[in-house]
Amino acid sequence: MLKYVAVETNDQKLRIEEENNSDPRVDLAVERTEYALERTQLAWIRTVITLLASGVALDKGIQAVHQARIGSGDALVKNAHMIGIYLSTIGTVLMLITTWKYMLRSRSLAKIKGARPALIPPAALASLLIIFLGIVVSLLQWVS
Repeated sequence: MLKYVAVETNDQKLRIEEENNSDPRVDLAVERTEYALERTQLAWIRTVITLLASGVALDKGIQAVHQARIGSGDALVKNAHMIGIYLSTIGTVLMLITTWKYMLRSRSLAKIKGARPALIPPAALASLLIIFLGIVVSLLQWVS
């Protein structure tokens, strides 16, 4: 149930009137949409972690396996280092974009519910950590 404050603005009065006449299934639909949005963001986090790990694996793994061949120029993949940097950077940029979209959509859903939007939604915290990790991994690959 929603709690009402004594001081209300015109927008809040309109929202309260709409809620009194609205279908309770709307709140359930908004909640279901919030959970779907969070699951999607967590799936993006898993995807970006995979891209970061693949970038590091290509960069360091192929370099270790083909160390002798790279020196002579006969390596199967001569630019594995650039592919690794590319994968890590693309993963970080994807995480930035999806986190931004997640935060915008989560704020709009909070407005639909009539609740105050969270400063940082829950899955966004994990996303921000992955963005930081991606930046560090990309920079370390670039300087090595």
